Amino acid sequence: MSATQTNDVKPQTPTPLFNTIVAVSVAVIALVGSLITKIQGDAATAGGIAGNDEQRYYYQAMGEQIMGDAGTNSEFGTMYQLWQEYNLLAIAAEKGGNAAAAESYRKLRDDLVKGSKLLNSAYFNRVTGEVDLVGYRLETYQQNILRLEEEKQASSEVASAWGAKSSAYILQLTLLAVAGFLLGLSLTTKSQVARLVFAWSGIPMIFIISVWAYIIWRQPVYDLRTTGAIPYYAEGQSLVAQKKWDEAIAKLDAAIELAGDEHPYGRAFLIRAEANAGRMDYAAAIDDYYEALDAGEDDSHVVSDLVWALFQVGKFEEALDEGYYILDITPNDLWLQLRVAMVLLANGDLEESRAQYQTAIEYAKTMVDEKRALHDDVSDIWWQLNQASYLLGRLEKLIDSETAQSPVKDAIKNPDEVKAALREMITLLDETSVTLQYDLETGAADASFDPPRFRFEQLKDKGSVYKIYALSHYKGIPKGSLLVVKVLRNGVEDPSWTRTVIWDHPADGVLNLSLTPNYADLYLVRDGNYEVLFYINGRLIQHGVFQVGAADPDQYEGLFNDLEAYTYDTYYEEDDSYDLDELFTDWDDEDFEDFFYALSSSEFDDEFLTEEEAELIDTFYDELGNLDDVGDEDSVDTSDDADEEDSGSDTSIDSNDDSDDVSSEDDGEDYSDEEDIYLDEDP
Repeated sequence: MSATQTNDVKPQTPTPLFNTIVAVSVAVIALVGSLITKIQGDAATAGGIAGNDEQRYYYQAMGEQIMGDAGTNSEFGTMYQLWQEYNLLAIAAEKGGNAAAAESYRKLRDDLVKGSKLLNSAYFNRVTGEVDLVGYRLETYQQNILRLEEEKQASSEVASAWGAKSSAYILQLTLLAVAGFLLGLSLTTKSQVARLVFAWSGIPMIFIISVWAYIIWRQPVYDLRTTGAIPYYAEGQSLVAQKKWDEAIAKLDAAIELAGDEHPYGRAFLIRAEANAGRMDYAAAIDDYYEALDAGEDDSHVVSDLVWALFQVGKFEEALDEGYYILDITPNDLWLQLRVAMVLLANGDLEESRAQYQTAIEYAKTMVDEKRALHDDVSDIWWQLNQASYLLGRLEKLIDSETAQSPVKDAIKNPDEVKAALREMITLLDETSVTLQYDLETGAADASFDPPRFRFEQLKDKGSVYKIYALSHYKGIPKGSLLVVKVLRNGVEDPSWTRTVIWDHPADGVLNLSLTPNYADLYLVRDGNYEVLFYINGRLIQHGVFQVGAADPDQYEGLFNDLEAYTYDTYYEEDDSYDLDELFTDWDDEDFEDFFYALSSSEFDDEFLTEEEAELIDTFYDELGNLDDVGDEDSVDTSDDADEEDSGSDTSIDSNDDSDDVSSEDDGEDYSDEEDIYLDEDP
């Protein structure tokens, strides 16, 4: 035998003990694999059932929406409109002295109530004719839709949880196969070292995978549907939509309690935060927003609402920290950009605020260009700019108020500087909104309007104002320019009053513009404080204010007919029997007020007055402005000099402003010394 043959290393075969260990391990793999396969199948089945439930809830909600909308449209668009028509016809017939016709119309009107679900519900007031359509929809079918949508969301979460389990089991089965492969290699390799490496890699994997599978199996899948919280959540959300804050909070409290502390109900916390903010309890709202964020409701709009709530309690720095944090993650949130800019402004960071507003405006322009290229609607973008301007206006009035107590006002360190910057930002936002709305390039810097004067036309029997004209001298308006006139009532824009005119008139002249809507034969102007904004090619050229309030027409009856004849003779018959200057000299204060109402009833319907007509009205207003007690609380204020100090509603913020309220008393903005005042976000 040679030396070479003597030194060869013989292959080492596995010992019986090693073979036994490997065999047991392979058997464990088979057993564990079988169990995991079973529970993976169960998880996949449960996930499929939850997914089917999700689809079922989706189609049920869609069906409820279609049927509910169709029924409501029929009730409101047909039955309610017929009721209104018969009611008006009955009133007209009664005033015309036709009692029989009036009774017939009333019978037709009342018969409609018997066959109408809407008219026969608590949401319709037969005396006033008012209908609470929002409440009717929510209570009859939309609340059920809210429940179905929440059950759909809960089913989706259950399906996702079972899907995650199923995926984990599949991964575990794959790793078990790898462990079996390693054990197989340990039996076939000739090297003892390699055999031990393969074996001691595969065997621990079996143990780890088995423990991991057990942990996954033991974890229960939380199903919100089984807690009974969803009906309370849906009812609470419905009540929030109806602004019944306290009732909503009670329902949402129950939903949160039923969901349990181990699984915080993030969406319920979010809606409860909205309810707390609605009743001006911003401290509680902030706590709820943080709870919602911790529960995973971390969308940018949630942080945006949190920023607003922190701003309301004067925590500007904390609001900025939260706002900047989410802006770093989602920089293209326009509304959050605008809110952060407002907080910066209130905090006295004026340059940073200007830069943030400019960033938001540039982003808004980019969004509009992209949407218009795709023929999409862009109204939501310029609306956000309008809303931001409205909030700045309320902040301006809050700063002006000497009696208001507000955490926001208390936190502003340099109110004079902030107020000066506020007016600049309001104008910037308003002009940008108009240019985006009408796709304009800002221009017409040389155009000018004199401060407008306003005249009213009234019903003689009740004194209600039904038409308002704006009178102004203008200069330098080039042909082809776009004149946009917007009207705000109590700080809120009324789109039905918006007027647009493509300029095809002389560059200089006198404008007599009808402001009131023309979609009805008779439009009664609601009481309130009005501001009129004049834009030429997107640039704010001029603005004016007037007030419409309750007036007693009886005090004007004495001279009304004579004055109406006087104005007619002066304008249209060229009767020189009246000396205008002498007349104004002899008149007392009451005569001037009477003359105004006579003038309001005259026939000046042309948009462009003659110089003689304009001169007469100018003379009247000049004389009217010399009176000390004109525009008292019982008369309609038409002076363009109605300064903010003369009208408390022009200098304060009503934390509960409601644009649907027609009462002048309710619309008045009054600050109390006994409670904190907050900026109301959604009028």
